[in-house]
Amino acid sequence: HNFVHYQWGKTLLIGGGPDEDCLKNLISKYKLWDNFRFLGTRYDIPNLLHIMNIFVLPSLREGLPIVLIEALAACCPVIATNIDGIPEIISHQKNGLLVLPENVEELTSAIETLITNESLRNKFIEEGLLTVKSKFTIEKMIKDYNMLYQNYINRKHELFYISNA
Repeated sequence: HNFVHYQWGKTLLIGGGPDEDCLKNLISKYKLWDNFRFLGTRYDIPNLLHIMNIFVLPSLREGLPIVLIEALAACCPVIATNIDGIPEIISHQKNGLLVLPENVEELTSAIETLITNESLRNKFIEEGLLTVKSKFTIEKMIKDYNMLYQNYINRKHELFYISNA
């Protein structure tokens, strides 16, 4: 796999981490600086998502990453690792691609697939918007919290009657 040769765009690396220097050394070694941009810590992620063709989150640990919801809302096809809370947002082959953590071949293949398959990217964009609208709106969150509180109140009410019996 050598998706650098697709001349599809630049790879934006946002944030930082312990492997940043190693990654910069590899980019220098293979003379790929024209293909990569290190942006560091950013607070304008929604603006950046709107200029991306694909969003990749190859995390090893995540809770429920809001950035994936933001990426779907920004019409950005997603590739992410199949860990923790990520599958609550991304359904493999439905609204994005899930790959195993630390599996470079699988991640590379997924990126190459989305670069070369416009119809799949468009499907993920469409399904991603449906996911956001059906699962992650303010209205949905209020409804879910209301149901949670009602269940708690009803359960506490039942326990009160049981304990006074």
